[in-house]
Amino acid sequence: MPEIEGLVRFLPWDSEFFGRRIARVLPSTLTTEEIQQLDVWCLEQYIDCLYFLSSNTGGPVLWPAQSNGFRLVDLRVTLAANLDQLALPASQNEAICLATAADIPDLRSIAAHNHGDSRFYADPHFERSKCDELYAIWIEKSINDPIQKVFTYKPESQALGYVSYYKDEGSNAVIGLVGIAKECQGKGIASQLTNYCLHDMQAEDCSGVEVVTQGRNTKAIQLYEKCGFRLKSIQSWFHKWYD
Repeated sequence: MPEIEGLVRFLPWDSEFFGRRIARVLPSTLTTEEIQQLDVWCLEQYIDCLYFLSSNTGGPVLWPAQSNGFRLVDLRVTLAANLDQLALPASQNEAICLATAADIPDLRSIAAHNHGDSRFYADPHFERSKCDELYAIWIEKSINDPIQKVFTYKPESQALGYVSYYKDEGSNAVIGLVGIAKECQGKGIASQLTNYCLHDMQAEDCSGVEVVTQGRNTKAIQLYEKCGFRLKSIQSWFHKWYD
């Protein structure tokens, strides 16, 4: 598929999964002229939805996008921590262990109902059932991915929570998903899982860690702040739909 170099990229996985032709803007700012180029390209390629992640959260720099059909759907909040400087509480919860393939059904069920603050749920063009499935697939792939670790809270035979992470090409770690079964929420289990994960990162000689969450997900932000994370950046997610 011909693309405008440096400006837009077609997203095959998203398109196949949602059954809509989806592409993503590559730069973090857009001019009116660039938007006009994108509109022509999207119409030629029969694009249904265009993602745009802006490095800005307000001001005149965003007005061209908002005046030309891009709608704000989410704030992307990145938090980070220096693992060398974190004084973590002792990890003593014996119910936390590495997740295995046997835990996938339990964890898929939790993931399918645990991430309703994401931008996909905020956009009514996406079917809610597909959004549920997206996160169920995500946690299953994380368990099956050899470069990732998924820890689960499993006091008996049933897995009731998870946290996933991977180590990037350097010495930095990235947390992927954190989720707790509804009946276990509000009991401090998410903090215990996250701290257990941070202990493991330190044992793996990771120097830093990052995590991305949504601006509307204040519980997640408070969880990470409690575990020693601090705000790194805030970005804006926009979607533009072509009818």
